[in-house]
Amino acid sequence: MLTVNRINNMGGSLPPAYSHRNPAACASGDCAVFRRPPLRGTAPATPPIPADSPTPAALAQTPVKPGRAAAVIFAVFIAAFSSCATAEGTQKGGTPRWVYDLKAVYSDSEWLAVIEQAGSRQNAESAAVDALARIFSTDVVGVTNAYMEYAQAFTNAKKKKIASLDESHESRAFAQNVTTTASVSGLIGVVTESAQDHNGIWWAVSRMNRAECAAVYEKTVRENERIIADLRADAEQHPGTLDAYTDLRFAVIIAQVTDDLQSKLAILDKNAARRGVSYGNTDALRAEALDVARSVVVDVQVTGDESGRLANALTAFFTKQGFRSGSDGEYTLSTEYTVESVDLPNTRGYQYVRYTFQTALRDRAGKDFFAWSETGREGHISQADAYQRALRTAETAVTEGGFAQAFNACLDSLL
Repeated sequence: MLTVNRINNMGGSLPPAYSHRNPAACASGDCAVFRRPPLRGTAPATPPIPADSPTPAALAQTPVKPGRAAAVIFAVFIAAFSSCATAEGTQKGGTPRWVYDLKAVYSDSEWLAVIEQAGSRQNAESAAVDALARIFSTDVVGVTNAYMEYAQAFTNAKKKKIASLDESHESRAFAQNVTTTASVSGLIGVVTESAQDHNGIWWAVSRMNRAECAAVYEKTVRENERIIADLRADAEQHPGTLDAYTDLRFAVIIAQVTDDLQSKLAILDKNAARRGVSYGNTDALRAEALDVARSVVVDVQVTGDESGRLANALTAFFTKQGFRSGSDGEYTLSTEYTVESVDLPNTRGYQYVRYTFQTALRDRAGKDFFAWSETGREGHISQADAYQRALRTAETAVTEGGFAQAFNACLDSLL
């Protein structure tokens, strides 16, 4: 009895693949299949061959010499682009033809397709998707973080008055699919189909239509490229401001994803990828963002400080962000720190103090850009040590605590 299953969306953790491929060969239209030997103690799985099918010699495919394959431990993001999933394998003698003659059904010139086998349908499908994803060599952790940043940036992008953002239908659709998918690798239009032969072996094929999926990739790349150009232009209109800095931060986030999409496009369609992108690459934009950050000057002013410790901590924080400190800039950080002793019952010999730490970042016009405050209590066996403990707590808030977290969240909200 033959069982056929076809899926258009799949996610979750993927087991190790059963085959390896040469990405360069796939990019040139020669994506042959190499299959590992069966597990010890099991006979090789051979699907039934219809009587009217060609001879094995005629159907033989030249395997690609396997290299050292790294384990791929990520699930493939499959966006809902139905235009990229249009072809079906035909069946002969009850077994889908793609099982024994993959290229006859999904030619390398039109499709990027791989086939895998396993003892269960889930493992076969996972192995097939895993093998397809491996063709697009990727820094898994880096790409996953980049795509999640990309999705979040588009969620907040309503605050940016950039015309190309309103017209970026493909880019927004891509970002929306990222936010609703458990794992991200940037693959779109993947279709996976599976079938079980009379020996109980499951076979699965994962495929992408080269022309149709490349068209989606290229359209998204061009939309992203226009958004980046507009963000850079907007930053030039507001020199020395945090608005300019967040423009370039947003541009860098988009560029990271766009560079990855461009590399995937090169696998699907070399001609489409030859055009490149106008901004150069992510590293070039990152350097430009650092230059913009250095043009942002913050004047740090603190009252109630002891030996300038809080002022030094705040100055170091802004320097780490890439900004400069001084009195000739657009912004002033006004900070007030107060501490007082507190009488509490049942202190068992401990002395307690209460501290208040409040700060606000304003532009030259007096408009608040960011405000934050914290109140807490510290204790020690001596009042002097309790005061020192409170000050250390305030310093920690600046470097890695509440102040640092709130300021970074403020910048993220401006993307």
